[in-house]
Amino acid sequence: MRGVSVFGDRRQHFESMKDLWEMFRVILEERKRREFDPTIAVVRECVAEAKKSGSTDVYAREHMEELLEFIVLLSALFEEFRSLSPSALKGLVKLRGGLRKLLRG
Repeated sequence: MRGVSVFGDRRQHFESMKDLWEMFRVILEERKRREFDPTIAVVRECVAEAKKSGSTDVYAREHMEELLEFIVLLSALFEEFRSLSPSALKGLVKLRGGLRKLLRG
């Protein structure tokens, strides 16, 4: 949403985004910024602390490292999606099952 002026009215009015794909992209960016990025930082810190202390269970440390790798990969995938135009993103979403068939073959 963004503020817009209405001639002759002192109140602030708001206008929503018209393009649903752009709105979807903005929502994903905000979720990434508020949820993914801080989570990556915390898990990185936990992995570093586990490596440094040496007293952490090997299984727990390996599991945290796998979690970190997973989250970083998903974050990178989001960055790839973010660089796509709305029409390319829409085409990719329409592929759904076709993409699965392509990857199996």
